[in-house]
Amino acid sequence: MTEQDNSPLPDVERASRHGAGCDPAKRNQIMVGAKRAFMERGFDAAGVNDICQIAGISKSTLYVYFDSKEDLFAAIIEQERDRLFSWHGRNSTERGHARKSPFSIRHENR
Repeated sequence: MTEQDNSPLPDVERASRHGAGCDPAKRNQIMVGAKRAFMERGFDAAGVNDICQIAGISKSTLYVYFDSKEDLFAAIIEQERDRLFSWHGRNSTERGHARKSPFSIRHENR
């Protein structure tokens, strides 16, 4: 005889739920809203309330995912850096050869 599960959610729904601060879709929603706020208003002028309003989240939700506005900004910069470098690497290998760094090309021409 097995112990009965008292959870009101079916197993599938329970498995798809994320713990606080662990939902990648919610994190992305916050980052998209913050990026828009920073682009429209600038970092200093974009307040946490502006970011929350644009992202459609509460202030408490923002702080579950990010420690501060600065932390959120850093996460956006890291995401953009990763996106740019992955594009560069993918674009180089699709041509069948690795692109040389502009620095190595400059040194070869000396």
